Amino acid sequence: MRIGTIGIISAINYDKYRYKLPEKQDSLLVNPQNTFLYSNNIIYSPITFGAIANSKPLRILFKYGLPCMYTGKKMIDPKSISKIFDTNKMHAPAIESLKHLEPYKESLTGMEKRVFELLKEQAVVYPDKSIAEIFQEIAPKYQKRLRKKQAPIFKELLKTAQKLPPEYHYRFIQLMIKTNQKLQDRPVLLPFNSTEFKYKLGKIKEYMTNRGGKGSKAILRLTAEAEKLPKKITPENLEIHKGIINNIEQIKNNTPLRNSDTIEELLRNAKQRLNGENIAIPFSRKTFIYDLGKILRGLNKPDLEEQLINIAQKLPTSKDNLSAYILKSTGESSNKIAYRLLWPSTASVEHILPKSCGGPDSMKNFGGACNRENSERGNISFVCQIKRLPQTPINCQKYIDKLIELANRGIFKSNKIDKKYISDFKRTIQTQSQGRIVLDISKLNTKS
Repeated sequence: MRIGTIGIISAINYDKYRYKLPEKQDSLLVNPQNTFLYSNNIIYSPITFGAIANSKPLRILFKYGLPCMYTGKKMIDPKSISKIFDTNKMHAPAIESLKHLEPYKESLTGMEKRVFELLKEQAVVYPDKSIAEIFQEIAPKYQKRLRKKQAPIFKELLKTAQKLPPEYHYRFIQLMIKTNQKLQDRPVLLPFNSTEFKYKLGKIKEYMTNRGGKGSKAILRLTAEAEKLPKKITPENLEIHKGIINNIEQIKNNTPLRNSDTIEELLRNAKQRLNGENIAIPFSRKTFIYDLGKILRGLNKPDLEEQLINIAQKLPTSKDNLSAYILKSTGESSNKIAYRLLWPSTASVEHILPKSCGGPDSMKNFGGACNRENSERGNISFVCQIKRLPQTPINCQKYIDKLIELANRGIFKSNKIDKKYISDFKRTIQTQSQGRIVLDISKLNTKS
């Protein structure tokens, strides 16, 4: 899709920066093995419930509208939305499909809430268009806005990069040339990378595992076949790569995944890259910063390296900039855009003491947190999490108040859930907060 051309880095004089580099360094710039992860097609890393042992009781409680222990916002039960994405409801005109998302409106926050309201407005303007088609219509306007925000940041980068030694400056300019091509929707040559392919297919698997349904078993066959891909591509094993990609396509076509637009797009991209074709790669802030860090690797000027990275991090993100969100989602299916809207507010199982820090897979260490906060917390300590989100004590109390309400109503008993979880949650929170949070469970009816 071409949605406009706005040259941001047109001031670059290409000839001026054609330095004569040592052969070894020059080869680093074009060596296919120096490719890296382009993950701009997928922004979220769904929390896979199935991988968390002993969490079934908590997942049952999600359907009763638990608030996030970090934000206090009512979370969306993953099972309640799975049926939306297992049908063609999102492919209908947006004025109709948005009605299926309306029940979850109050759970949306931040940019997702803004985008939802924008879609409702645009659905009236374009009553016959789907969510994906509306994004296509409005993308040019938002692209112009985004480019205006990005332009001064790129100019600052160019100015600061003049301090780089010649060989690093050359690499930087090569990166900016490729970046300019992406910003102008011009195709670029991008070698196939098996690590990237398996990464993206793995993310699709996580998404389908969360949803359940017919595709969740079929995707396992695809990922198993993808594991056969050699780590590096060479002229000698090129045909092996092509054969495995063809096998994956054949498996897909004989399973419920045959109509998956996302997998079809991934396979088409892989074939084009294996055939050495130039393809259009959307600009990705995350990828750009990663690429910048890679070309600066080995630079013996830490202050300059940090300065350049800090400037690049000023580029607008889809989390805080509406235009960036629109551009990132344009070209995706209506299903995927809708999933993006709901995912951050969907309930997930949180390890209060992170598993990577020795936290057990047991109910006494589980809390309910929305996907966004669960993902953004990572493995930092609970004390650090409180500093990051100062409202956590208040919202943990909201969370346990809801648990108490459900227990007193007999919900725990009817679902055979041990009420001991409530007192265990209180103790774990008090321990992991180092006594900063002492929750009140005095309203719990121990006889119910």
